Amino acid sequence: MRCEFAVLGPLHVRAGGVAVALGGDKPRRLLASLLLAAGEPVSADKLIDVLWPERAPRSALANLRTYISTLRAVLGPRIRYRDNGYVIELWPGELDADEFTALLTAARRHASAPERALDCYDRALSLWRGAPLSDLECPLWTPVVSRLTETRLTAISERAELQLMLGRAADAVAELRAATMEYPLQESLWCLLVRALDGAGRHAEALAAFGTVRRLLATELGVEPGPELTDVHRRLLDSPQSTDAPTDVRTAALHRVCDRRLALVQTAVDRLHASIFATGERSSAKVPESVLARVTADPIAWLDAHREALVSLIARAATAGLARPAWRLAAALVPYFDLGGHLLAWRRCVHIALSAARRCGDTNGETTMLRGLGQLYVYTDQFPAAIEAFTAARRLCLALGDESGAALSTAGMAAVARFTDRAEEAESLFRQALTVFVAQGDRHREAYIRWALAGTLMAREHYTQAREQLRHSLQLARAVGDDHREAHVWQRLGELQLRVGAVEAAAEPLRRALDLFDRIGDAEGAATVHRNLGAALAAPQSPTARRALRAPNTP
Repeated sequence: MRCEFAVLGPLHVRAGGVAVALGGDKPRRLLASLLLAAGEPVSADKLIDVLWPERAPRSALANLRTYISTLRAVLGPRIRYRDNGYVIELWPGELDADEFTALLTAARRHASAPERALDCYDRALSLWRGAPLSDLECPLWTPVVSRLTETRLTAISERAELQLMLGRAADAVAELRAATMEYPLQESLWCLLVRALDGAGRHAEALAAFGTVRRLLATELGVEPGPELTDVHRRLLDSPQSTDAPTDVRTAALHRVCDRRLALVQTAVDRLHASIFATGERSSAKVPESVLARVTADPIAWLDAHREALVSLIARAATAGLARPAWRLAAALVPYFDLGGHLLAWRRCVHIALSAARRCGDTNGETTMLRGLGQLYVYTDQFPAAIEAFTAARRLCLALGDESGAALSTAGMAAVARFTDRAEEAESLFRQALTVFVAQGDRHREAYIRWALAGTLMAREHYTQAREQLRHSLQLARAVGDDHREAHVWQRLGELQLRVGAVEAAAEPLRRALDLFDRIGDAEGAATVHRNLGAALAAPQSPTARRALRAPNTP
């Protein structure tokens, strides 16, 4: 007989859709103990402690056997004696706690498909009807019940983060309000609630929520809010929103804020390496020279300090229906996210802006964000998802007559082919993209494609052709002042020399690459060069070659 056992709330059992009467308090406690043990035998002594926590009668063992017989009468012979204890045998999907865990695992596994992940989180959390076994009480269950509760809090937080990432802050508010009422001293939930309210355009309510949790913490624990919550509050105070203004006025003000922030981001990013996937559309906002000076003095530090505020601003713009400001700001941040490896913030921005662009029918924004999504998938080795994103972007670009956008998407598809050992297909796709950028006179993107094509040619052992592509790429990178691409070209030239056994000739390009990577602060690029040098030093070679490779900054 298949049953439904529910412990995520009051204990409840159904068989064939009909509630099962379990008898009095002690049979219910007995069943709850077996269910919480997750299929492991529970000793008679432990069950007796559960049933009679203060003092067990002399007939306790006989009474325990009577209660076991009572449960078997209504549940069938699934309760067995095994390994010196009693165990309940469950079929898959019968216990709500097991189903919750399975759905939570599925949600995390679908990280690359946020809509599917969100559905799994919704189904998992819908299984909860209150505190575990809220109609019963037993101190011996505390460790298991606490673990279940902590897992639920984690699931609520993860779902809320996903909703915020998708630009659905308003959807997260109700659940987070209920969660903070149920767990009033959980700062992480309050932090999410404040962010969700702010992201939904409810700035005054966000400030009020912070005031509420601050008073709660002071009254109940005698402490101030922690660093994360304090940082969120600081960003709220820095926000230029005016809650008393009409909606259209607030939206116009938000649009201006986005444009000014875009100007500052573009100013900062101009000092970093370029990215072929970043938008070239410039902000027309006028920003005081004193502010620009602070940004240009240390662009990385400025971007680091404002990263979360910028992500929050993108979410607010998306919620307000300002899709274009949202995706332009997200696209402008790509070189910074790329250089610093800020994949989590990058992913949040892409999903928020992509959802906003689709809701507003902004096809340019959709294609730009799809390419960004594809690039993220490549970085995290999710190649089928990357192909799906690049293919969708390419199809939309071709429909719009956007040759440049289609070529960028083709380049993304080529990168996936290259990383999945389909070098011949990658070469063909890179050459298609190269034809477009050469015809358009886009020297920056041409430099990138020639560098990428060289890597594919090296994989096919076409070293002469690869060297020629790298020579062209180096000239173009220098002409447009792209230090980052130049560094990558030098690194690849050094790698090519190592591939053909010219160890001494590899030393100079690798040193040049390392100098450039160090200068622009690309730790990952520098690490790649160090690996090249380390591999070369470990290989048999002449003393002259070894001296050539040992540059002053080489370990």
